[in-house]
Amino acid sequence: LMTGEKGGNQAKLLVTSGLIGGLFDFCFSALRLWSEEISTRIIPAGALLAEKFKMVLKFNVSALIFSFGYLVGLRYALIITVGSLLSWLVLIPLVNEIGALAAANGGMNPFAAMSAEEIFAVYVRPIGIGAIAMAGIIGIIKSSGVIGNAFKLAMGSKKGKIHDRELRGERTQRDLKMSFVMLFLFLTLVAVFIFLLAGVKVTLVQAIVALITITVISFLFTTVAANAIAIVGTNPVSGMTLMTLILSSVILVAVGLKGWQGMVSGLIIGGIVCTALSMAGGFVTDLKIGYWIGTTPAKQESFKFLGTLVSAATVGAVIFILNEAYGFVATETHTNPMVAPQANA
Repeated sequence: LMTGEKGGNQAKLLVTSGLIGGLFDFCFSALRLWSEEISTRIIPAGALLAEKFKMVLKFNVSALIFSFGYLVGLRYALIITVGSLLSWLVLIPLVNEIGALAAANGGMNPFAAMSAEEIFAVYVRPIGIGAIAMAGIIGIIKSSGVIGNAFKLAMGSKKGKIHDRELRGERTQRDLKMSFVMLFLFLTLVAVFIFLLAGVKVTLVQAIVALITITVISFLFTTVAANAIAIVGTNPVSGMTLMTLILSSVILVAVGLKGWQGMVSGLIIGGIVCTALSMAGGFVTDLKIGYWIGTTPAKQESFKFLGTLVSAATVGAVIFILNEAYGFVATETHTNPMVAPQANA
């Protein structure tokens, strides 16, 4: 934000670094002068460690990784590095060693035929996802001050104090009335509530619990997502969505919502929160650009509402059309249905 606002030497540095990074990536991606990923398997000792102990180290030398480290700073870059070292030098060999101990006691080592990458994907990656979820909780706790200030601003705007002050102040500081925002939020929650009752056919209590879960998690997580994309330019959608699915599943099971209804309800909650996270992160960037060029935030927010309604209606219509034409589940009418997009963590 500061670089875009100041321009001059800082903007020149931004453009120059982008050109250097692009040239660097072009050398290995197009010209194949070197590999993007360097592994310890390239030396005999590294290959032996990978084969016997499942111990591998990989280095991604793309400009994207270097720039990301520069953005997050030395402290967070070190945390990411330590997490990677813990995964590849400790946890993966530990999993393999557990299998070796089982084989030594007359059992079978199920990891002997697996590569280090396969062990990572099946057993170690979920640990990383749990770490991301915990980081989200810590982020919410650290953002409690921001959340509290947001409540104060919302309540002040609802009473008309802040909005009147904004009308007297600068145009570039003017936001939509909180009453307008609360109205659309209320209508959205009512629509979700009706869908849970009529579409998923859950009980009244279960629908209320699901609605409260959606509201609380969306409000808390969007704060973290907006803060993350403002600082490092990356939105932690995948980790937050997985955490949402875990939390919502536990809550829904506690109120007796199981089976296909529980699965559908959990996916609906996850989808709503995921959409909220994506929109929050994207709109922070929109507001940043608007700040640079001097737009009115209230107008940006108004058109964001309009764009959301149009895109939701359009995408929904397209999904219905695709379902009618190709289907998403194998039936007598649709013997070769469309394959659903596969999630990657």
